[in-house]
Amino acid sequence: MNELSIKTYGDSSSPALLFGHSYLWDHFMWSEMVEVLKADYYCLVLDLWAHGDAGCLPETVTSLEDYPKEILNALDKLGVDQFHIIGLSVGGMWGSLLATSAAERVQTLTLMGTFLGEEPETTKAQYFEMLQAIDRLGYIPPPIVDQVSRGFFHSENLEKMPKKVEYFHQKLKNYPGDKINDLVKVGFHIFGREDHLGILEQIHQPSLVIVGQGDIYRPPRESQLMVARLPNSQYVELQDCGHISAFEMPELCSSIINKFLKENIR
Repeated sequence: MNELSIKTYGDSSSPALLFGHSYLWDHFMWSEMVEVLKADYYCLVLDLWAHGDAGCLPETVTSLEDYPKEILNALDKLGVDQFHIIGLSVGGMWGSLLATSAAERVQTLTLMGTFLGEEPETTKAQYFEMLQAIDRLGYIPPPIVDQVSRGFFHSENLEKMPKKVEYFHQKLKNYPGDKINDLVKVGFHIFGREDHLGILEQIHQPSLVIVGQGDIYRPPRESQLMVARLPNSQYVELQDCGHISAFEMPELCSSIINKFLKENIR
């Protein structure tokens, strides 16, 4: 099946929140936040192709720019018209594209640890080399598992939340072999993306930009650059937090996002 997966939680008559996960994660990274937010919102938790419970990558999807149309089709099947986007990393990338291509449907935009610019050449080369190694082997090798699983978390949280770190470590270590090829393709879509910073000036919906102070993958300076271009935005920097803020600090993130939504839902 070449389909995305969307899990639903809460009352469908409530304001709809569409959650977009980070690369290599899936719906589970939102579980603690959804447990809080589903009381007041209809939570739609997406899995991208090769992630979680989603199917294979369709041949027609060849770049990040193809994602919004496919996601809208999935929402149409659920009968969801208007919604609020909460996207972390790649979730924020396609979320921003969706906020411009379907502006009448996207009511607010929350960007967490994401960047709309082109991937810097140094990190792009590193990621491409990593992806090529995974593709060649057919699995995620131990050195990459160790490096990546630790990199998502703030250095202090590696000791404070060992169970969460170990969960992700094991997830990468045991990544399904039949999904590796499409996982690599999605990775090339993300890290080989075009520069979309220019579209930020077209996003007039209320926007919230959240970034971990210790995010090594998407450092705060990138989020600050985006906020400067977003016409109607708020900026929050989380202390003692890394890249995967929704998983590291779910209670705080839920509180910040809920406050933002309450202020902007009409």
